[in-house]
Amino acid sequence: MAAGIQSLSEQQIALFRKEGRGAGEGADYVPGQAQRDMSGIGRLRRFACARCGGRQIVLASDVELSVFLDEYWDPCTRDLHEYMPLIDVAKTVQLAGILGAGHPELSDGSPAMLMTSLMVCKRRAGSYKWEAIDVVSSPDAQREPSDENRIKGEYWKRLGVAHRVVHSRGLNSPRARHLWFLFNVAELIVNRGLSQEQRLAQRAVLERLRLRQGVTLLAVCHAAADARGIPRSACVAAMHELIALRIVECSLDVPVLLSQKRQDSRVRLSFERLKNRKVPS
Repeated sequence: MAAGIQSLSEQQIALFRKEGRGAGEGADYVPGQAQRDMSGIGRLRRFACARCGGRQIVLASDVELSVFLDEYWDPCTRDLHEYMPLIDVAKTVQLAGILGAGHPELSDGSPAMLMTSLMVCKRRAGSYKWEAIDVVSSPDAQREPSDENRIKGEYWKRLGVAHRVVHSRGLNSPRARHLWFLFNVAELIVNRGLSQEQRLAQRAVLERLRLRQGVTLLAVCHAAADARGIPRSACVAAMHELIALRIVECSLDVPVLLSQKRQDSRVRLSFERLKNRKVPS
């Protein structure tokens, strides 16, 4: 390449550094892949996330969304950074040579910048640690790890960061669909709080949960509503809110969330404690 003319790789690195991609925490994090980079990809998923400081998240596929939701659901998760760029391209090229792996290239033959799908900050045993996750579609589960993921795995290993590759079916499982629904329920509560009517419906559901066994969660909702003279839909919504807030625990692997039996669920918090509890973010 002629002197003074930057390669596409050099231009990419300069742009990422100028825009601060991969830097920042919480609401200030700037992902490595901007929405304008996703044109022509297909259906995008855009949403705000309180746990990420309220910033807008844009994901390019349901495959990535389902993994994001699984990590969000983990009570140990404190922050999530999607599309983390590995800006030290010289390092990833060096690691490719050590591993005997092919390094992705741009159209001019210069090395492409690698990007990890998701970084997750976990709080365990009183300390915070980041984990790196790369997402691949489930049909690729039987294949050997790609050269790109091998390079990324070695990159994070040398930084002392746990790295794993997750195979995802997108929203094609009951669990993933329930997580997406519950995520939106929880975010709405975080942003708007709970009305007095919602709290009363939750109280009715919690009281009925203590009394009823051998029936479905939906039947509990209907019984709670009928006993209090409030709409059944209000108590169904209340049950979803209690599950989204992790006050009621139940399986997410059933086709219909409220079709499972009461005895297969667990109440983690009484309504008396709920009244004084801050809504989690």
